[in-house]
Amino acid sequence: MKLKVLLLSFLLVMLGSVSLKAQQDQTVRYLNKAVELIDQLDYETAAVMCTYAIKSDSSFSDSFYLRGLCFNKIGNQSAALRDLDYAIRLNPKISEAFLLRSKVHQSLGNLKLSVSDLNKAKNLDPVGTTVYLARKFFSSILP
Repeated sequence: MKLKVLLLSFLLVMLGSVSLKAQQDQTVRYLNKAVELIDQLDYETAAVMCTYAIKSDSSFSDSFYLRGLCFNKIGNQSAALRDLDYAIRLNPKISEAFLLRSKVHQSLGNLKLSVSDLNKAKNLDPVGTTVYLARKFFSSILP
């Protein structure tokens, strides 16, 4: 009897892990499609794909980051801020989310919060943040 219970328990755990793997695979497919759409500048549809990814598995910080990026590009800064906040809550080491949230705060006139997020991004990824800032600076003075 104990062996039967043990085998049944093992089977349930294995089925659960297979189901979780399938769910994660679906989430990754949605995110890959979102990235493809972002590359095509189709931010509205990409945001929908990110929403599907979030519904599939709400523990991926990348889903919230990418949807925040889409909302930022669409011009919905409050939705972008909400998603970026959540992405950072899920993964406090995602420097790109801090950089984008800094940009969103700046567009909303929250300069103190913008600088704070920029400093957090710099602490997490000094090289990436420097490249981002240099690109931003030089894009305004080069043809």
